[in-house]
Amino acid sequence: NMPTKDTMELLDLLKIKQPIMLVGHSMGAYTALNLIHIRDDIDQAVILSGYLSIPIEIKALLKKNFFVRRILKYEKKTIPEYYDLNNLEFLKNTSKKLFFIHSDNDVMVPISTSFEKVEELNNPNITCLRVTGRKHNPNYTEAATKYMDEVFGTYNYLLKKNKIITKQQTIDYF
Repeated sequence: NMPTKDTMELLDLLKIKQPIMLVGHSMGAYTALNLIHIRDDIDQAVILSGYLSIPIEIKALLKKNFFVRRILKYEKKTIPEYYDLNNLEFLKNTSKKLFFIHSDNDVMVPISTSFEKVEELNNPNITCLRVTGRKHNPNYTEAATKYMDEVFGTYNYLLKKNKIITKQQTIDYF
């Protein structure tokens, strides 16, 4: 999901003449944000439950500094061109059009570490939509989110009780 050399080459290869709009969810939203930040030919993006930077999210999710340091060292080594992009600074004054959508109860990407920071910028080129009760899927309905919780809640319960052991049992369940 990181904007890799292959992604950049693909965009160059396509040679699209009209404006490019990216849409991404979670890690894909982070990728879209990085690409709109560094590419002049991309001027619009929809960011669904996206985060602003790897260091911010890792520090928010992991309390043990040992793990944080190791993960950040790995990220810096594997994606040096994106690792330290300051997307929040970019968003302050960008004239590119962005649409951020985030649920108030997202535990994967907490709203306070990303969406609320973008909201505070008051950039007229950025639209922010906060939805309620959709967890990490703001594009789902509340009913779909509830159904997904029930399906995976039951599945995890059955796994713990050793009622689902084989791959075929998992296939049959779903």
